[in-house]
Amino acid sequence: TSLARLDENAYFVTESDLEQQFVNTFERIAGLAMVFASGQNIDRLVTIYRAALKSGRCLIMDLYTAEILAATENEHLPQGHWENIRVIIPHSQSKQARQASETEKHYKRHRCIKWTTLHELAPKAVMLCRASMLRQLANTGNLAGAEVIYSMWDGYLKDGRLQAQLDALNIPLSKIHTSGHADTPTLKRLVAALQPKAVTPIHSEHPELFDTLFPNVEARMDGEWWSI
Repeated sequence: TSLARLDENAYFVTESDLEQQFVNTFERIAGLAMVFASGQNIDRLVTIYRAALKSGRCLIMDLYTAEILAATENEHLPQGHWENIRVIIPHSQSKQARQASETEKHYKRHRCIKWTTLHELAPKAVMLCRASMLRQLANTGNLAGAEVIYSMWDGYLKDGRLQAQLDALNIPLSKIHTSGHADTPTLKRLVAALQPKAVTPIHSEHPELFDTLFPNVEARMDGEWWSI
């Protein structure tokens, strides 16, 4: 998917590069730093957490993200019970939390915060956010000096709905993101290391470009079955 996005010899920005961008942005923002990022992008969550620490902020995550990180069973990844992490339960997740009462009790024991007191922490916090949480943030008075950092594929912004919400709330938006897909130099390294008998593009927007970059390309149509 990356072949048409970058020059043939260009690399995507690394997570380490993003970390410093986040630090610089968090240090500039006067109020709540709201980051729109996937709760399943573990690398990005670690980057955001590290940047929050370096900028003197705590990290606030919703229940869904906290459960994703807990499910990894990896003690080296940020967890909802850590000292400088808080968990908040949006309205959209509160019903599920009540149904799973032990889950709710667990996070209430471990530094779960209330929407009504979030404003006290906001200037020193980074909050993982999504569009469905904006109304609740506004209604509880937590958006003074707040800004949004968008850390996902910007194709999701094309319908304009999120930008319209932010404009109505007078909240600035900036972008800090890098692709999770391999760039062309990395794909070349992979092919050189494996020396495959055949290279077949899958999930590519421009499969025709493979012939110009790799040896032994065997293109296949979507839905086509073949023996290997």
